[in-house]
Amino acid sequence: MMATGWRVILFVLMGMAMMPAHAQAPGAGAGAGAAAGAGAASAYLVTYFETAPSAADTVAGTVKQYAADSAKAPGNIEFLALREVGRGNRFAFFEGWRDKAAAEAHGQEAAALQNRLQSQFAAPFDTRTSSPMLVAGLTGGAAAPGGAVYVLTHVDVPGPSKDECIELLKQLTAASRTQPGLLRFDVVQQDSRPNHFTVLEIWRDKGAYDAHMIAEPTREFRRRLTPIAGALYDERIYEVIG
Repeated sequence: MMATGWRVILFVLMGMAMMPAHAQAPGAGAGAGAAAGAGAASAYLVTYFETAPSAADTVAGTVKQYAADSAKAPGNIEFLALREVGRGNRFAFFEGWRDKAAAEAHGQEAAALQNRLQSQFAAPFDTRTSSPMLVAGLTGGAAAPGGAVYVLTHVDVPGPSKDECIELLKQLTAASRTQPGLLRFDVVQQDSRPNHFTVLEIWRDKGAYDAHMIAEPTREFRRRLTPIAGALYDERIYEVIG
């Protein structure tokens, strides 16, 4: 009996060792480890919208629940819901999805939210479907601390300057990722307009962000971008909702 029992245990242990990692940990949610798994996303959505100032707090509560639900959706890698600092009626989503099919499958939920908020909009959803260009996720894979500063910047140039802009963004990204207090610095490229880019930054605190603004690599990037820019440099500071 004892020998038979040990053989059963041995077979069970061997079977567990041969199981794929996802089968050993079925409890991990689709949106868990959003920033740590950001590199696994092949499709991104960046959405901006504005509401009436009087409705902003109510909308923020709705958006918080929507973000929590979306992070559990099949194929979701990350879902950030953001509220602009100083202009609390302006919101943004930064979403990472396993693939475009997963992002499109979630489109019904996004449409339902837009319909729900219709009477409170000052400006409706402006969504840019994008692909990863320079995406690494959060440094060390840990969650951003409370009080972290979130920044979304829209950069665009005329088509002929696209490659030059990409090189400038590569240089800025490499330099920024070495700076104190940097938690994340990623760039995605818009699918329909590949000369348009979104930069996502997360800084430990405002002091770290302020130091980055005046750091020489940032100043050099702005000096070289300004002559080729297609529009004003659109940089917005947010706090995360959640």
